[in-house]
Amino acid sequence: MKKINQEAFEKLYKENYIHLVLVSLTIVKDRSVSEDIVHTFFETLWKKKETLAIHKNFKSYAISAVKKLSFRQLQTKERERQSLSKLIHYPPLLPNENGTLVNDQVNKMHEIIQSIPESRRNIFLDYVLGGLSYKEIAEMRNISLNTVKAQMQRTYEFIRKLEMDKVSAIILLTFFLTYFF
Repeated sequence: MKKINQEAFEKLYKENYIHLVLVSLTIVKDRSVSEDIVHTFFETLWKKKETLAIHKNFKSYAISAVKKLSFRQLQTKERERQSLSKLIHYPPLLPNENGTLVNDQVNKMHEIIQSIPESRRNIFLDYVLGGLSYKEIAEMRNISLNTVKAQMQRTYEFIRKLEMDKVSAIILLTFFLTYFF
């Protein structure tokens, strides 16, 4: 891969893109996710071309890599689904003796929402509160679908980086969004 130039790489991309999307599609069952996976594969391949050594033919390597990325995507989605399903059985906040929510918990939820950069926060709220699909958000905001996907991914990464565990962050956000917006 070290000696491949941009023109040869683009040819490799064009020759294999559709087949690799179909390989991914058989696993993730979502065309746009499959396209993102294949794009990520080629992007990583280009970045690592100087150090990458392919010991079998490219097509076999690419199929294997795209399958692994697709299964990893499914695992990530399953972990998120499991975290959200815990919300059903876990009370997000406990009322104090007066029956009102504890102020510091409400303030923390507000801080979480407000700490998300504004453009990401708006897209996130459209998705979570508005129930809009990524495509609907893209059309409404006159931005590309990939921009919406990237902003949502960055928002979730931002939330995960908070100093609380993932389930707590999701519980706090869900409760806050449900009762205060």
